[in-house]
Amino acid sequence: MFIIQMAQTQAMDNPDRALSELSEQLKLPVDPKENSLAFVHCNAGFLDSGVVARLKESLPFPMVGIDTSLHSSSLGLLDNRLLTLSLLTSRNFRFGVSLTKPLTAENLRETVTDSYREAAKTLAGRPAMGLLYVPPSPAAYIGEELLRMLDEASDNLPFFGAVAADVTSGNYIPRIVFDGEPHSHSAAIVLLEGNIRPRFVHYPIVEKDPNFKKAVITDSDGPTIKAIDGQNPMEYLEITGLLRKGAIKPENILPIFLHRGEGEDPIPRAVFTHTPEGYLIMGGIAPVNTVMEFGNLNVDYVRETINRLCLSALLKLPKMLLAYSCVSRNFTLGFNYSIEMEIVQKHLLDKFHYLFSYSVGEICPVLQKDGTLKNRFHNMNLIACAFETL
Repeated sequence: MFIIQMAQTQAMDNPDRALSELSEQLKLPVDPKENSLAFVHCNAGFLDSGVVARLKESLPFPMVGIDTSLHSSSLGLLDNRLLTLSLLTSRNFRFGVSLTKPLTAENLRETVTDSYREAAKTLAGRPAMGLLYVPPSPAAYIGEELLRMLDEASDNLPFFGAVAADVTSGNYIPRIVFDGEPHSHSAAIVLLEGNIRPRFVHYPIVEKDPNFKKAVITDSDGPTIKAIDGQNPMEYLEITGLLRKGAIKPENILPIFLHRGEGEDPIPRAVFTHTPEGYLIMGGIAPVNTVMEFGNLNVDYVRETINRLCLSALLKLPKMLLAYSCVSRNFTLGFNYSIEMEIVQKHLLDKFHYLFSYSVGEICPVLQKDGTLKNRFHNMNLIACAFETL
């Protein structure tokens, strides 16, 4: 059994008012015999103005989260100048938390292993699941490897989470939140122990484009594609007609599918930009000799998947639903953020607690053909975790 409390404020530039408004909506202090964890989702301005730091000073338990340009919740408010605090409390749960050192490709294994052990040392047994929040700077380059290191450290514990996503506030380095402080190069790890049963779902927004043939990545370096079928990537796109607008930029994402191997479904990936040399930069690792296909961003499918998510949640009402939607879905909808959030409100408002936020990378386990879960770093996905008790 666990209790969820949620509170919101729009007082981005006034820490005193923000703290007062949040306190009025929460039942504090909580019983010291209970274990609590706070999630915060907010516009980056709440970090810069000191609101989040002041909030943490008033809460004697861990706080994690991300800055995000857009989010909504079961409290009903839709606004891009918004902070939402979600408080999870239970006598039957334990929470282990840790902040990694700044992540690099060179220190990844040691840092992730040490941070997992730091989070796990306060627990009595094996956790039921983990949460992971990552800033975008290291995520694009080492997101997949980070999950692989966590798999090793945790013996394949399922992890769910998101990449920080506020790129609209003048702060173009989105940050995670750990105990009230913003971090642009470290990840937050949360382990949940107790009688919790998570349900995971994910929906890509991309469909394969039948008008273009498969191709092979013939040269690459991490997330950088340096050659496609032996040609310069930008020249290849121009010759094949894939480059319709003359450039690749965040609002003109190029979706691709990567075929990683037998037994795995093709993985959607987003090409976000290109270098002066004509190389492509995508949201994940691009191994040499990987077969790739090109896709379409589909507005109708964006609408369909958010409706499917809501209807799926209503079949078995969870205690709480935590959902993240890639900002590319927002781009596909013509930057009209209210469409998805209004659909969620239509279906789920007043049904149970939920938090719906945009992200620039999604972390969610996928069900394999053998019935096991495998952690995956996603692009262009809608993901959700329904929290239920056993």
